[in-house]
Amino acid sequence: YRLSKIQDSVEMLTDTPQSVVDALSYVRSILPKDLPVQKPKELNPEAASWYAAQLDERVRSGMDAVNAAISRGEITLDDEGKLDAQNIIYATRIILDIRGASRWNVVQTKDANIDTNQTDLVIYVPESRKMSLSEFDAVMVCHEVDEHVMRRENGDASGIPEIGGTGAHGYLAKEEGNGKINEALRKGKLSLEASAFGFFLSGGLILGLDREGRGRNMRETTEIVWRLNFIEDYLKSRHDGSQQSVRNAVDKATTHLTRLFRGTDGKVPGVAFTKDSKTYYEGSADVIDKWHNDMTLTEDQRKSAHMIERAAKYDITRREHSDFVEKVFSHQPYNIG
Repeated sequence: YRLSKIQDSVEMLTDTPQSVVDALSYVRSILPKDLPVQKPKELNPEAASWYAAQLDERVRSGMDAVNAAISRGEITLDDEGKLDAQNIIYATRIILDIRGASRWNVVQTKDANIDTNQTDLVIYVPESRKMSLSEFDAVMVCHEVDEHVMRRENGDASGIPEIGGTGAHGYLAKEEGNGKINEALRKGKLSLEASAFGFFLSGGLILGLDREGRGRNMRETTEIVWRLNFIEDYLKSRHDGSQQSVRNAVDKATTHLTRLFRGTDGKVPGVAFTKDSKTYYEGSADVIDKWHNDMTLTEDQRKSAHMIERAAKYDITRREHSDFVEKVFSHQPYNIG
């Protein structure tokens, strides 16, 4: 699907820089030809509208409070209209207080990625990170807090040890997937292409799923991924095919793949940390399937099912998990944030 999109788009253009043509030629020479085209999973419009409304109801008061703090000058935006790390932290603390999760802390880290640590009850924000307000809304409010924090808060508030704490075995994929869906809903998107084209496909390249399991190391994978990014950035009119644009694409691919190869030396083919490849897209796809099925329920039944989904950190698509949580909830009702 990805190859067909970029190849068709490049062939429709005239005066394409030779560097872009060469990048596409390289990718086509490396990857299999005549593969079946399979689109990434999408939410249907009815489900997207309904679940977006539920999300908005949960997070609206928090964003209203952040906007009020900006108006008072307590939170400042830079010249590009973005929040720096310190202001991201301040705004996130406002969100946590509004959601009743004030026991959580938010601190800076030198690491490259945002991380919500369930053991320490801390959200780590990279010291170099900047966000627009819309990105803060999608990532911090709707993913990190609404998913990772509030499911923990809800489980602990139940007073039932089995659904409290850091989560039932195997919960993470669906929670990360749901977090990605929340981001997409907040951005008004139905498709999971961003997830599918990111860690999911890169993980497949590392494992060599396109060549009978003969894995790739970081260098081999980078050679493909930077060219795919390079071509797509050109199609979005982001560059002119210059050497600087090549370096930008290589830097972007290196940052992306460093996350997948963390914990390894990057030299052994097929050896990587596949959590992000497995959770973000596959978890999202499984949640979408459940939500589509739940759209056949009555409004009250669907609201109840969605509330129970948020009751604790568990795999909402595993029957034995959901049956237990539903049984606990039905016998001991409590407020689910």
